[in-house]
Amino acid sequence: MGTQCCAQDSRSGTNDTVQADSILTTEQRRKFAEPDLLSENVAAQSVLSAAVSASVLDWSKPNMKKRTSEAIRLMDSPPVVVCAPRKIASCRSQVVRQAGDMAEGRDEEAKGGCLCASAMIGRISTVRLSMHTNSIRVDPSRFRLENKGAFDSKYAVQYPLGKGSFGEVRMIKDRVTGAPRAVKVVPKAKCKVTDNFMEEVEILKKLDHPNVLRFYEFHQDAEAYYLVTEYCEGSDLLTAISKVRHLAEADVLRIMKQILSALYYCHRQHIVHRDIKPENILFSDSSIRSTVKVIDFGRSKILRPHQKISELAGSLFYVAPEVLSGAEYDECCDMWSAGVLLYLLLSGKPPFYEKSKDATKNAIMMQAVEFKDEVWSGVSPLAKDLITKMLDRDQKTRINAETALKHPWINGTPAKDSPHGGERIVESLRNLRNFKAQNTFQKAVLSYIASQQMDMAMERKMRELFSSLDTDRNGQITEQELVNGYEKLHHSITLARRDALAVMRRADVNKNGVIDYNEFIMANLTSHKKLSENNLRQAFDFYDADKNGVIGLEELRKVFGAFCSEAELRTVMQEIDTNGDNQINFPEFKAMMDRYADTSQQLRLQWSLIS
Repeated sequence: MGTQCCAQDSRSGTNDTVQADSILTTEQRRKFAEPDLLSENVAAQSVLSAAVSASVLDWSKPNMKKRTSEAIRLMDSPPVVVCAPRKIASCRSQVVRQAGDMAEGRDEEAKGGCLCASAMIGRISTVRLSMHTNSIRVDPSRFRLENKGAFDSKYAVQYPLGKGSFGEVRMIKDRVTGAPRAVKVVPKAKCKVTDNFMEEVEILKKLDHPNVLRFYEFHQDAEAYYLVTEYCEGSDLLTAISKVRHLAEADVLRIMKQILSALYYCHRQHIVHRDIKPENILFSDSSIRSTVKVIDFGRSKILRPHQKISELAGSLFYVAPEVLSGAEYDECCDMWSAGVLLYLLLSGKPPFYEKSKDATKNAIMMQAVEFKDEVWSGVSPLAKDLITKMLDRDQKTRINAETALKHPWINGTPAKDSPHGGERIVESLRNLRNFKAQNTFQKAVLSYIASQQMDMAMERKMRELFSSLDTDRNGQITEQELVNGYEKLHHSITLARRDALAVMRRADVNKNGVIDYNEFIMANLTSHKKLSENNLRQAFDFYDADKNGVIGLEELRKVFGAFCSEAELRTVMQEIDTNGDNQINFPEFKAMMDRYADTSQQLRLQWSLIS
């Protein structure tokens, strides 16, 4: 009915057309913004879109930038376009008539570039169609699957990076892209229980944090399992300590913030690491001030809420007393290990070190932590206070990761602001604001690219941008953190809440109420370079599971799993399948992603024009 009304309005032939510079007058803007009836009305968004298209044509007209800025904010925030149907109707006919006049050449001032009436009707229909798939959940962990192909056919094995009790780690390169990766090779002869290996895989699939080593996929053959992860150029923390002999307290603080952030994130996911030690902390590059990554989840466990375990695990110098004694324990054992690590970083030796294993165990169980050595005279009292709280033998009163991140030593002396810190925050907020995938499959493709195809330079930039917004360091961006950021940008709490809500609705593709790290990267994939034909071909091949050159309904079903109905799957197909053969070929797939890249470019242009 709404589409028919629009068509009739555009043919009405009335003479009271609205000029381009008055489409968003104060009165009309008031009609669209009055919060008397909450409504996520697609027609309102489409009408405003037409208004913007008309308004941006002639920037020489008075107040055009201001009006367009307001229109863009209204247009891109459906939950805040709070119009009653009668108010939509009061403005729709004027805008559509204007669009029709422009298409027929009656509006000489605005010829040559706005939406015509038919295009606007099409836009309304397209947005309505997309609404049916807005609730479909996209889970990035579904991209980190077992690759059934031969490991050697995909990767060229390079030099060894290290060895452990379960196998070795080697540097590898993707044979197609040349991207460096690392692989943990676990001989099946050493992995007595397959379930243990698969539990590590499941844990790695769940983890999505800038300070946790990124997992890509795994392979297996008759002899071994192959865990493919991101490659870090830097050494482990133990090697770094041995090279510099002593770390400045500011460097230790920077490292511990990142480790505690990773632990806070893991513990919120009910994952206990159980082997925090310097060898399991990697630097992303050769600099001691680069990002650190927590690695090796081979001893980790997923706990149910309030579950405790009593299994002995860990490395002697770092293991918590409750683990040694055989008592039940939970995630707090990681905080003891992190406390030992903090002591080591500040002093150069562990707090409990004796000549024999039995004596060391006894010291861990009984000896009080001491700060008697001369080196501690140069360490701040706050750092020693945090160590004492982390090395509390009573796990019930031991500080947890969330509280440790709020400790005065962590937050009391702000790090020197980077000269580009403010610019990074603005860039982060605008990239999130501009993210506007038109359908669920676009989001799924972007999520795959974010999960699987990031190069080291892009990953480094994304970590910096993400950290600028993740102020509580829990590895996820909350709606309140977005509000705080946008309030600084807009100097308006109303606009800040509107933008934050719009970002949450668009970018939270797994529907967990926060922006995860992978979702943040996805929302920043706005350039044609990242959506190159080569990257898109790899993404297409992933979805084309049977390798027959097209993506069918069954393959879409594997992507979205149990998160959408059959009707929703067919709607996704209908949005992309332009030739009506009920399957998606590569040209259709690429055209869908090109539309996203074009839209992103236009939104960036609009931001630059109104800035």
